[in-house]
Amino acid sequence: MHDRLRKALRVAQDAAASGQFPEAAGRELLLFCHGFCTALIGHHEGEDRELFPAIAAAYPHLRDTLRFLEQDHSMIAHLVGGLQSALTEAADPKVKSRGVV
Repeated sequence: MHDRLRKALRVAQDAAASGQFPEAAGRELLLFCHGFCTALIGHHEGEDRELFPAIAAAYPHLRDTLRFLEQDHSMIAHLVGGLQSALTEAADPKVKSRGVV
């Protein structure tokens, strides 16, 4: 997964550096990033809901560490939500015409 993301980013960087960024490359990168972010959020939600409580019950001394990981998951979800909002606004001509973007 990470290798594919690195490759997609490298292709996008190379295209941008050459001044030739085809729409298809951008679309592919956005689709991959959307899928990656969706999977990541689902993974984190599963950890928060199932895994972390089980670890905390078995290893109470790790509760503070697990709390920090949950905070990280929350921050990542917030950032991904912001990215999704920005992409939605950028793609919606009605939002642009209202001067929101």
